[in-house]
Amino acid sequence: TEEAQAVEIPFEQPDVIVIGAGMSGLTAAVRASELGANVLVFEQMAKVGGSAAVAGGSIVGAETIIEREAGIEDSIDLLYADFGEGNYNPEVARKFAERAGTAVDWLDTYVGVNFGERSPTYGSYEPLNVNRVHFAVPADGDVSRSSGKGGSGFIMALMNKLDGFIDAG
Repeated sequence: TEEAQAVEIPFEQPDVIVIGAGMSGLTAAVRASELGANVLVFEQMAKVGGSAAVAGGSIVGAETIIEREAGIEDSIDLLYADFGEGNYNPEVARKFAERAGTAVDWLDTYVGVNFGERSPTYGSYEPLNVNRVHFAVPADGDVSRSSGKGGSGFIMALMNKLDGFIDAG
């Protein structure tokens, strides 16, 4: 059995409470901290990351810094066109296309996700208009496995960023 340990919270009252320390929860916690909020994160498991810790670690985005560095010409319209005909809300899909590149850039430049060779690919998706799938390097640095587990690279970078906020007090 595990004994409960006292946790010291470095502030009197949280501005934001995040339930779950998976990819979404950690992203919310980092963003809220970046904006100056006192954030309290609750996680039920002994480790953070949720399913992202074992996920492949790909993220799509158009007009990213990494694409420009690689000489890839892309656009929001091309990303939206890649959705094709399907059972989805076109307004939500359009908003995703408009904001996905900014999210990739934030993970890259602010959070510090290691995108390795910084060379977007088609990934395992049906042919896209351009190479725009960005892969994170796994936390253990081993990119030789086909499964990747690059999601752990996102989690490691997000946790490192949160640790920086904690250390800054």
